[in-house]
This record gives sequence, structure tokens and C-alpha cells, in this order.
Amino acid sequence: LGRGLHGAASLATIEVYGERLSVALDSGSQEDEHSCFSDNTVADLLSDVEGIEFFVSARYEDAPLGASVLDLLRWRKPSLAARLEDSIAATRAGLLAIDERFDQILLQPADSPARLQAEAAAEAARQIAVALKAAAEELGINIVIPGV
Repeated sequence: LGRGLHGAASLATIEVYGERLSVALDSGSQEDEHSCFSDNTVADLLSDVEGIEFFVSARYEDAPLGASVLDLLRWRKPSLAARLEDSIAATRAGLLAIDERFDQILLQPADSPARLQAEAAAEAARQIAVALKAAAEELGINIVIPGV
């Protein structure tokens, strides 16, 4: 369970928030975009978030696989389960709201609506990791996630 929580939190913060969104937004360079040779960045990021959701909900697509991290949290601390679900939903909504090619967003001024939307999606992904770390702590598991 600890390795799964660590992996999901690392994917959310180190990869989605850090390497795949923040680095590109900070540099403004298409070379730092996750899918720099295609226009799949947002779709790839949505798949990452879906993978995290599959892990915490113990399901694959629509097939339940058994008891889940969310089930355990609903039993131990319902507010934490809700926080985790909300952070995943906010990240998905933030990514779905990006209606331009990501490489074009990188060319826009830092205060443009599209850039601000991408920044909000990045922060929502970081909040998934914050919630997962809190979940681990609630369950007596120590995970170390840089920046969280």
C-alpha cells in the first residue's frame, strides 16, 4: 500500500505537476512540453490522472477490483477521502478546460487566461500528492514526496 501511495503521489507531483506542466510553463519552451513532437500533452496528462484514480478507487475503467484506498479512507477519515476525490476531479476538470494546443499556451504571456488555466491544473495535480501524503500519514505509512 505504501509503495502504491508513494507511486501515485510521485506521479502527481514530480511528473504531472513538475516535469510535465510546471517546467514547460516556467520555460515557455515547446522543447520542455511532455509531448513536444505531437499534440498529445493534455491527453497524456489526463491518462496519468486516470491511472492515479484507478489506483485509489481500485478499479480499471468501469470494473471494480476490490476494496480501495478510498474505501479505507472513507472508513478512517471521510473528509480525507473527499479531499482526495476532489483533488483528482479538480485536476481532471482543469486539464479538460485547456482548449488550446499546449505548445501554443506556452507562447502566451504568463497572465493570459490559457496560461492561468494550465497553472491551475498543475496546482490541482500537486494537491493530489498532498492528499495522498495525508492519506498515507492517516494510515500510519511514511512516504517522502519532494515539495509536499
